[in-house]
Amino acid sequence: MIRTLVYLAIILFGMIIAPVLTQNKGYVLIALAGYQIEMSAIALFVVAIIFYSLLQLFEWALVALINALANTRKLPSKFLQKQSKEHLQKAIEAILINNNSDAIEHFAKGAKASKNPQNFYLLACKYAINENMIDKAQKWFTMAADINQDQDLLKLVEIELLIAQQQYSQAKQKLDNIPLNKNTPQQFIQVANKLAELSNDISLKQELTSLSSHHKLFKSTAINDSQIDVHLEELANKPAKDNQELNKRYGELNRKIRSNAKIQALYHAQWSKFDSNQALLSLIKLIKKSPESALLDCLKENWQWEDDQQIEQLFIKLKKSVIVLQCQVELLLKSRLYKQAKACAQQLIQLHPISQHYKLLADIQLQLGEQQGAIENYRLAVQQ
Repeated sequence: MIRTLVYLAIILFGMIIAPVLTQNKGYVLIALAGYQIEMSAIALFVVAIIFYSLLQLFEWALVALINALANTRKLPSKFLQKQSKEHLQKAIEAILINNNSDAIEHFAKGAKASKNPQNFYLLACKYAINENMIDKAQKWFTMAADINQDQDLLKLVEIELLIAQQQYSQAKQKLDNIPLNKNTPQQFIQVANKLAELSNDISLKQELTSLSSHHKLFKSTAINDSQIDVHLEELANKPAKDNQELNKRYGELNRKIRSNAKIQALYHAQWSKFDSNQALLSLIKLIKKSPESALLDCLKENWQWEDDQQIEQLFIKLKKSVIVLQCQVELLLKSRLYKQAKACAQQLIQLHPISQHYKLLADIQLQLGEQQGAIENYRLAVQQ
């Protein structure tokens, strides 16, 4: 609306001043190099406008020509950049449908067209490692290493490649050059954990365990298994001298580690040497809450059926399952309670009729003198 009013004002101004200018045209004389040019002031004004317009048009044409030439020079790089993006997109699509071999080829082709080929070569190398294509992985890594760009990423992939080639000592040497602390990138921690698992490097496991417990760097179940293995080995190889030392060592573990069934089982097994009754009562409470196989194994290995009446009460209350019945049978057999063991073995077969359970029942029947029944169950065990 304002623009319209401005235009109307200009038109009105022109309508008012035009008659004045036509009556008073003015006079301009230009003398230059022996030439004289005479014209009215209005004509000079019109010529100036035309000259300015031509000048602007020439400037626009010159700029357009320069831009066209510049774009022409950039055409090859733009074409390569487009190709690089296309190969990256195709690689992602191949990964989504679990076609890693095609993804590797597209990463390799994308590297040839990319301004930053190192990342493409390293991606090709990582996926080749995942596909166990070690020779190709080595090829892509060598090509990436020739490009001196992201050294940290290069080190990471190099360690992964050495692990894939089962060159654990060399991988450990490379990893030793990287300080493992709370500021270490998560990718390096994961690779270090993988190396510790595959090479069974106890010192590395302990270092990673220390990082996990103090800085909470790990959230995956894999590193929790690693931590548990380290603590199990420490507790088993260095048994406590007394109950006080045992409780101190157990209390130093973080809560998550301490609640693991394997750790609890080993703790109660060692506790039973100092105070069998209290250890048994504590173990029974844990089994009631969660009858884990590690806890049941601890019970059958360290106690007898007749040690406490609460053992019998425990199995009466527990829901019948394969691991529960197996534990009960073994406890009864240790105490030579064959009739009760036979009844449990029969329940076990009803729940899970496999060869091992038929053979177990046949062995019990032999102890009871039931030869015909034992022969029948041995036959069933063979048929399974």
